[in-house]
This record gives sequence, structure tokens and C-alpha cells, in this order.
Amino acid sequence: MDALDLKYMFDEMDGVDEHPEYENYLTQHIGNVKKGYEWLKSNLPEVVSVDNYFEETTYYGELDEIIAKHDQSKYTKLPDADRYYDLKCEYFQYAEYFYGEKTPEVKKNFDYAWLAHIHSNPHHWQHWMLQNDEDGLILLDMPYVFIVEMFCDWWAFSWKNNNLYEVFDWYKKNRNGILLSDASRRHIENILARVKEKLDET
Repeated sequence: MDALDLKYMFDEMDGVDEHPEYENYLTQHIGNVKKGYEWLKSNLPEVVSVDNYFEETTYYGELDEIIAKHDQSKYTKLPDADRYYDLKCEYFQYAEYFYGEKTPEVKKNFDYAWLAHIHSNPHHWQHWMLQNDEDGLILLDMPYVFIVEMFCDWWAFSWKNNNLYEVFDWYKKNRNGILLSDASRRHIENILARVKEKLDET
């Protein structure tokens, strides 16, 4: 079942039509993630080549499949939803937080939804942080496929704003707060550098 099928199923849930602003945003964001990925495929095919992550395909699948399912968790019911503040799914908590009144209850529900999101979406760097009782915080290496998806997720906002260079300033500003292993850092910064170099050529 792909993300589009999930969306059709989700559209039948109560309350979806009450959040048209968030629905428009999410649809556009997912579309822009795919635009960024297609740009990489056309302009920097070596960056998204299966040769970079062949051993990972057994566990995670190929990039085409991963990008096609980007953020599909926002259209599905949260685990144990009925036990935690009536969290029917991530979608409603995001919609209420970003397009409604940020009451303490809304903020609390959003925090639970965000936690669920990063736990179920490995393209977020927070997914790969392990707080170990003995060793403290450990930054695990991100699989390459999710590093590419993470870049496309970041870059989607540049596509939205019609400024493909925006992501570079954003990363420079936020770099120190983005906690990555050394290997993951090298991969994402290589992708950023390759994309900037390609954009400069055009």
C-alpha cells in the first residue's frame, strides 16, 4: 500500500475537512520532497545510485520506495493512540498545533505526536540518537538511504520558497544543533556540497 492509498483511507476519517490549511501544506511538502529527489536523480544520479547503499536494500528497500512513502505515518493511527491524550494520529496534532491555538493541551499532544513521528520515521536524525545508561548519548550511523531522504525533507522548504539555495544557509545556521555521527555528517555534507556545486553550474 503506498502513501496515496493511505491518504484515500485517511480522507474518510472524521475531522479531516476541518484542517484544509494543514492538508494543503502537507500535500505540498510531500510533493516537494519528491521534486528534490527527482532533481537528484536527474542531475546527480551518482548521489542516489544504489551502489551507495546496496547492502541496505535488504533491510530498507530502494530509495524510490522510501521517497514514495515519505511522511505516510502522518496519515495513519498512532500506536496506542487511545491511551495517550486521544491521539488519533499525528495529522490532527500537527494541524492543531501549527494552525490552531497553542494551548498547553495542544502543545502536550503535539509533543507526543512528534515523538511518535521521529520514532517511526528514520529520515529524522533524532531517530538515531541512543541515550545509553552506561555510555550516555550515542550517535548511531544513519543508513545512507535515510540521509538522502533527510536531505530531500530539508530541501523541500527551499522548493516551497522557490529558492533552492535556502537549505545551505539553513544548515549553516542549525548545524551545531543537528547531532550526527561523524560518518552521517560526512555523507550529508557531501550531498549538500554536491548539490550546491551543481546549482552553481546552472
